[in-house]
Amino acid sequence: MRNNSQSAALNQATSSNSILYELIPSKFGNKYNVKLNLPLQTRYIGNIQGDTYYKKVNLSRHQFNKIPSIAFCLELLENEKFIWIKVICDDGRILETSRKFVLYHGTKQTFAKQGYEKQIFLGLHLFSKAEAEKFERAEAMKPAIRQLTLFV
Repeated sequence: MRNNSQSAALNQATSSNSILYELIPSKFGNKYNVKLNLPLQTRYIGNIQGDTYYKKVNLSRHQFNKIPSIAFCLELLENEKFIWIKVICDDGRILETSRKFVLYHGTKQTFAKQGYEKQIFLGLHLFSKAEAEKFERAEAMKPAIRQLTLFV
C-alpha cells in the first residue's frame, strides 16, 4: 500500500478530476476500507489489511456471466501495492490469487455508459493460490535472470 501515515490515501481518476477511490483507515490497525466514488453512486468495494485485499461478493450479482469471472477496479490494482487478493463468496468459497497475477492474466473492460470504472476481470477457473504463488516466484526471479544474461 502507499503511505500508511496519510489519513486517507487518494487516487485521482484519469478521466476526470474527481477522486475515483479512497482508502479509509479503520479503527483496527493496518486495515483500510476501499471507498469507490463513481458518478452515479459511492460504494465500498472491500478492504486492504496488510498485504491482502479482501473483497466480498454475491456471485449471483457480482459474477460476470459472459465469461464467468470476478471484476476488480483496475486503478486500485495498478496503483496500490498489496500482494494478495482474497475473494469471499456468498457460497462459502474463498478464491485466492495475487494482484500481479490478475494484472497479467485478467481481461480489461470498461462499462462507462453504465456508470462503472475501468475494471479487470479474472476468470473463476484462474483463481488458485498455488498458481499465483508460482507466478509471484517467477516474477521475483526475472530481475536476477536479466542480470545473469548480461554476463553471457
